[in-house]
Amino acid sequence: MMRTWHAVPLLVLVIPLGAQAQTLRYDFDQGAALSAYPRLKAEGTDLSIVAEGAPGQGQCLKIVNPKPGKYCGVRLTNLGPLTRNLVLSFDHRETIEAGKEAAYLGFILTCDGKEYWGSDAFSDQWRHCEVTLAQLHPTTGGTLRAGQKIESISLY
Repeated sequence: MMRTWHAVPLLVLVIPLGAQAQTLRYDFDQGAALSAYPRLKAEGTDLSIVAEGAPGQGQCLKIVNPKPGKYCGVRLTNLGPLTRNLVLSFDHRETIEAGKEAAYLGFILTCDGKEYWGSDAFSDQWRHCEVTLAQLHPTTGGTLRAGQKIESISLY
């Protein structure tokens, strides 16, 4: 099925206890060239920066699955070590072709070869999603610990 989803801004927020917050922020207002966002990787999808973001939020990342399929996703890579209270925060909305249904918007955190899963409701209206990464559910066993290497975060 053809799926399209939009995300703006995509924000990974690191809040270590007793220290000042550090932020990796992709609000997609750094320009329309995907080269401005080197940590973004397409996963069989077409990516573009467009001006149709959430009201009052500026540009957004548009992700389109050009071939009928199960997923429409993007991956963030090279995110550094896992720290306490790491939060993934983004606004999103999704569309699919008429007559098709979708179950959820999913995200997978991969640390040290293990995967941790979470989801949010699929909607054609802008929604805000915020999740503490330590609360994601392990899918391949393992336990999240501070200092583990974050290999990627996939959104689909």
